[in-house]
Amino acid sequence: RKAETYKASTFCVIPAGDSAITTRIFSIIAALCIPVFVIDLDFLPFPSDIDWASMSIQVPSQQFLLYQRDLNKPSTVNPLLFLQSMERYEPDKILRLRTNLERARWHLLYHQDGRGVPVQGAAARPSAGHALVRELERAAAR
Repeated sequence: RKAETYKASTFCVIPAGDSAITTRIFSIIAALCIPVFVIDLDFLPFPSDIDWASMSIQVPSQQFLLYQRDLNKPSTVNPLLFLQSMERYEPDKILRLRTNLERARWHLLYHQDGRGVPVQGAAARPSAGHALVRELERAAAR
């Protein structure tokens, strides 16, 4: 049910949680829902392979804290309100984010020879397994 919601959504908000990485990130990206991070992008996986800023949106968590504090003030604006106008008035930006997301998602999905992946050409694409091996090699070389 969550996967269908993600697929039907343009944006999916990923708030900070108990840890910097949540499996929700991978589900959202698999569904090609543009991630809206309320966490620091420095903590996301495979930064050498994935340009997170080119396929996601970041909203500083401080904005949400201020929003919650000032909720009863008439001038308070929801920090996610800009997403509605982006969807309506900036279709080129949404297309660019989704295109970059589609390219990068292969680094975050586990697949073998395209089995279970509905997109043709999966066998020639990198996978999370490849990205993990590269990250381990980089860490060992330091």
